[in-house]
Amino acid sequence: HQWQAFFQSGLPAAVEMQAEIQRVKGLCEAACTTAGDEEGGDPLFATPDEGFGMEADNDGMKVRIKKLHKRIFDAIQLKCAAAQLKRAMEILAVDPKDYRALSYVAARACKQVNSVMSSAPTQRAKYGVGQFRDMVQYRFGVPMNLLRKAYSLRINTRENKATGHRGILPTCDLEGHELLNLVDASNKRGRLHRRHEAWQNVIAWFLKRSGIGIMGSAYGTPPTCEGIFSMAAAQATGWHAMSDSAADDFRKENYIIADIIVYLENLIFRNFQDEDLPPAVLRAIGSRLMLDAKTVQGQERYFDNKSSHPAAVVGKRQQEVKVGSRSYEARAKRFDTKVPGATPFQDKLKEYELKAPTVGMFGEISTDGESILEIAAWKRADEYCTFFASKPQVALSRIKQQMHREVGHNNMLQIVRNIRDNMEFLELPGGGMHQPSSETRHSGRAQAEELEDDLISFRDPGHRAGPGGLD
Repeated sequence: HQWQAFFQSGLPAAVEMQAEIQRVKGLCEAACTTAGDEEGGDPLFATPDEGFGMEADNDGMKVRIKKLHKRIFDAIQLKCAAAQLKRAMEILAVDPKDYRALSYVAARACKQVNSVMSSAPTQRAKYGVGQFRDMVQYRFGVPMNLLRKAYSLRINTRENKATGHRGILPTCDLEGHELLNLVDASNKRGRLHRRHEAWQNVIAWFLKRSGIGIMGSAYGTPPTCEGIFSMAAAQATGWHAMSDSAADDFRKENYIIADIIVYLENLIFRNFQDEDLPPAVLRAIGSRLMLDAKTVQGQERYFDNKSSHPAAVVGKRQQEVKVGSRSYEARAKRFDTKVPGATPFQDKLKEYELKAPTVGMFGEISTDGESILEIAAWKRADEYCTFFASKPQVALSRIKQQMHREVGHNNMLQIVRNIRDNMEFLELPGGGMHQPSSETRHSGRAQAEELEDDLISFRDPGHRAGPGGLD
């Protein structure tokens, strides 16, 4: 018992130390009770006070625990997180539309979203006046200052024509979700496409920056993937023998267009050993990835979700691209039935590994999104260490931090911008509609805000670009 004689001495330091040990044990016990965990968590807290901070090694010898303080509070924080999840699920069982609980359950394990509160935005995710405040309030599901005066105003997307459920217009809520879940909005697909395009481009930018060849998106060569399946189908159907109208009709009715094609046949790591690489990166070497970026729009999927797993909604949306009646495989089979004696769509699809990186309503991303960003981070770190004298793991850690920050701020900023843009559909109490952002630019106040919007960039003065130059 390493502390027995010390505690028996009665010294003030000994009394204080034993009281501190009992305090952290009490914190752990309280967290376990709240989380409903009767086992007690880490066996460290079951150790008597006299032997606290020691544990048995593989040979049964008592050794000191390294980084004891970190281990203590990591264990307590895990139990506190489990207790918070339990409380959130209890709230959702009563009220499935509690946005604070929904946000926590969905994004609690997403490193990208969680990094927005502890990191400065980047130049590619530059917040305008009030937008950072809006993002923080939306992230935690609390009432937004932006919408306080708009609360309960009707959201009319069709010139005073009632839409929605039974002809009843929805009303604006303080959390902004009804504005994101528009019905029959003018240019709705274009509005949704902006968020999709931003998510697609941030993935493509990281891949391109890492030296990985891609097709599709604003950073790919060429910038579209629409010719991949059409060329295979043309060879099997003999489009050259069809009339122009017949060939055009076939292309319009039977098409699969991916967002990004990633070429990993020549993926080489010069500064990392194979045993150091994660399984997702090892499996990707030598393959071609077909990416179909997805965004979850509207909150109905979250209301119907009963799982407590993080990012469960985006995980389900990701799976729909791979399995089911609307999956790539099902569509390829359906199109091949129109091509007698050949299966060009299915054959072409087998040349690629299908990925569906998905981002949700709270900025959380799916496992496919995580794996693609992981590949980009490892490759970027490898490229950096080729030219600069840096430890690979140090460079990798810094690049991942920068990547989490970039993706998190980008995803959340797009959501806030959609809320602000959709405020133009609010019916004002005295009649008329809320002035759209494009029209408010003409007023003097709006021009000043526009100028300030262009100049403001919340930056950390002490920040340096560091490995990867992601800034």
